[in-house]
Amino acid sequence: MKQIKICESDIIGTSFHGYTIITSYNKLKKVLGPPTYENEDKDEKTQFEWAVETIDGVKGYIYDWKEYRKIKKKEDIIWHIGGKDSESCQKIKDTLNAELK
Repeated sequence: MKQIKICESDIIGTSFHGYTIITSYNKLKKVLGPPTYENEDKDEKTQFEWAVETIDGVKGYIYDWKEYRKIKKKEDIIWHIGGKDSESCQKIKDTLNAELK
């Protein structure tokens, strides 16, 4: 059973707390499905973003940050994790890492 999925409700009050994950767009899409937000304009701070929720209700975001170039879908890049607090971000990171294996 999947431990993380796209969040269907609004997520308010999230921030970056220093948590990141290194993987590719294709791998994230395989686990999470299509991004919640997509804008492939290389001048944008964020091109891809997933609003996510773990099975136990922890909500947050997975997003690229300031790549300022066309992201190749197969390349591993650093993805930022945004959440309510540090513990939420750690939970999302751990859950996503488990799903990506």
